This record gives sequence, C-alpha cells and structure tokens, in this order.
Amino acid sequence: DISANGVKLPVMQIAITPNNNSRALVATSNGTTNTYYWASTLTGTFTSFATFTVTLPSVKGGVAITSDASMAILSVPLRGIFHYTWNGSNNYTTQVIDSSNVNLHLHQMAISQDNKRIVVGDNSGAVWFSNWNGSSFNSLTQTLDTGVPGLSGFGTNTYVFGPAISPTGNYIVYSVGASLNVWISYWNGSNYMYPSLVGTIGAGTGTRGIA
Repeated sequence: DISANGVKLPVMQIAITPNNNSRALVATSNGTTNTYYWASTLTGTFTSFATFTVTLPSVKGGVAITSDASMAILSVPLRGIFHYTWNGSNNYTTQVIDSSNVNLHLHQMAISQDNKRIVVGDNSGAVWFSNWNGSSFNSLTQTLDTGVPGLSGFGTNTYVFGPAISPTGNYIVYSVGASLNVWISYWNGSNYMYPSLVGTIGAGTGTRGIA
C-alpha cells in the first residue's frame, strides 16, 4: 500500500521496467495532489516506495519508465511531457520539459522497450506520439485516427485508456472512453496508420488500461 498521513492513496498509473533488476514507477492522487513514487527490486520483492520531487500542478496524468530505469517520464494535462533522470544512487532528479502542450489534457502513456518512442492519450479520444532525439522527446504528433467513431474528435472527457506500445514501437493498442472496443494501429514509417478493431471485450463498464 502507498499512503500519506495514514491515508491510502489511489494509484492512477503504474509503469515497470521489463528486466530482472526491476524498478516500478507509480503515480498517485488524493484528489487534489499528485505524488510520484519509485521502488526497486533485486530479489523479486520491491523495496519501500520512495517519493521524488515534481514541480508540477496537481493534476492526474500518466507515467512511463525507460527499460534501463534511467529515466522517468510524466504526461501532465495542460502542461506537456516531462522527464526526470536517475541520479545514480537514490532518486530521480533534474526536471526537463520535453514538449509543452498547454491545450492537451494528456492522460495515460507508455514507452517502447527500445526507449525511442512514447505514446500518450488525451481526454478527447486522440492518441499522440513523440520520438527521442538523443536528449529529449520531440513535440507530440497526433496519430492518423481521424474519423474513427469514438476516437479523435469524439469530445471532451473521452479518455484514451492504455495505450500500450510494442517493444520497437511498430504498433500501438488502446481503447477509448467507456467503449469495450480495443484498437490497433501500425507504424507506416512516419506515423501510426488508421486503426483497426482488434476485438470487443465482454460485458462490463469499459476498459481502463492495456499493457
């Protein structure tokens, strides 16, 4: 459990490295304040979660972590994409603004296993991606999903859930809003193409995450 002042905090999103020397990154919120935590494991059991300082507004966004755990990435609604580097010993430090997007209500995100591309959804049903240029992530680019029912342009508060990205970024998978549909979109060399319907999940209230 993660708690503050004796009160358990709801988890907004979790990211984890894909290797045995694992590190987890967690975003929590008490409704007014976001707090970000990390924890490591060498033996299969995670250590206690420790916080790292984020100088950002208290809004609910997404988190991702590079496969080598050297960098934590945050998507922040109405602010943009930020990353923090591991200081080599005990925490993530040095906030870097990768992409300033004051008009996008960014939500959940993911990073490819080769650490070269991130993908993030917003609250209007749109999906965005950004490539690593060697020192930061480039400006966000919207995927080619215009016109798909329930995807981009669907309206506010239609959040993209997931999204998930393949190890080399060749395709992404995600769901939108309360829909039970799961979509896949393939990389065409410069952008993610018009998505195809993978399938429909059984009865429920909709998907809330994909990994």
